[in-house]
Amino acid sequence: MRRSPGSPRPGSTPPRRWTTAGPPEAGAARADLPPAGRAAQGARASPARAPAGAVHAIRTHRATLGDAKFDVDGGIGVLLSYASKAKRELPNDVILTEGAVEPLGRGGAFVGQHLLTPLRGVAVQINAFNFPVWGPLEKFAPAFIAGVPSLVKPATQTAYLTARLVELMVETGLLPPGSLQLVCGSAAGLLDHIGEQDLVSFTGSATTARQLRAHPAVVSRSVRFNAEADSLNCSILGPDAQPGTPEFDLYVGQLVTEMTVKAGQKCTAIRRAFVPAGIAEQVTRPSATGWPP
Repeated sequence: MRRSPGSPRPGSTPPRRWTTAGPPEAGAARADLPPAGRAAQGARASPARAPAGAVHAIRTHRATLGDAKFDVDGGIGVLLSYASKAKRELPNDVILTEGAVEPLGRGGAFVGQHLLTPLRGVAVQINAFNFPVWGPLEKFAPAFIAGVPSLVKPATQTAYLTARLVELMVETGLLPPGSLQLVCGSAAGLLDHIGEQDLVSFTGSATTARQLRAHPAVVSRSVRFNAEADSLNCSILGPDAQPGTPEFDLYVGQLVTEMTVKAGQKCTAIRRAFVPAGIAEQVTRPSATGWPP
């Protein structure tokens, strides 16, 4: 017997859900958006841009101002960037052609072309603890523009901030019901419900990414899975960037930023700094780094 989309698999526990339609348990994760929710890409660009002003209100929530600005302002920026890109580059339609028409036979009687249309499922978005605002927004924006509802699963440690983010966005009244949904706490069994029309976006450790990618539902149903996992970054100072040059000052300033913003807990953090031995002391000198303040 084939289960209906969104129905729990026998023996599994449905995850708690909070949707734009109401309080927890009010809606199903696999929401079929009304026509307004699956409108043309171009028409969705303005609603994607509009919540950015409301999001600005959480810059002062439980973080240093510097860390909050980095997270919140970054999230607002990516939201506006996607909205602008959609308005400029996407048609006011629900179908997007990809590439030119390709001849597949002699005489031009048999041709083919790729057509892109919105998925009929849900975008499951699993986010890391260190960016509770930027992380969800950079996943929500392209999904919303594509006409796919977002099911946001924040890391439990910082879920309160993501919850406030969702509240502010929903309170604008600009999002179609079901287009933005939130799951906090344990998400045990969440991936049991995904199907061929769904997709999973994950940010976190490489170990967890491997486990999720090997989930039976992901494998057996060929679910689209994208992971942003552990990163290893270095910064190299060239020998011509001597103390007193703009390049030297920029290098040192960036090292300090990468070590202090978010306590170094971000994907772009510099793990190793390579500098010429002759000027290593100048790089680490407090007068150069300005640290400690």
